[in-house]
Amino acid sequence: YEAARAFDSNGATRWASALSAGSASLSVDLGAYYNLTGIRLSWEAAYATGYNIQVSSDNINWSNLFSRTNGSGGVENLSFTGQGRYLRINMTSKANPAWGYSLWDVAVY
Repeated sequence: YEAARAFDSNGATRWASALSAGSASLSVDLGAYYNLTGIRLSWEAAYATGYNIQVSSDNINWSNLFSRTNGSGGVENLSFTGQGRYLRINMTSKANPAWGYSLWDVAVY
């Protein structure tokens, strides 16, 4: 369930954290500096109820673009504006304490 599977545009593969993870993060190098306008998160049943979408130009210093404390799973389409090369989904709380976190697909706009 490696990170690349969340960004492969294949709805049959997924990324997953460890089952015992209380928090987790998933990041991607977009390959260049971009103006960002949103993200689509396609959650598996092990979804985050609390998370932050963060951006960075150097993969060290991060800024929040979006925060959610009441995620409902399924497909979430989020709008925001920001600029950066690196994007991170920082998951802080989960729907089911017995599971970790899992995403079928992530699309960045």
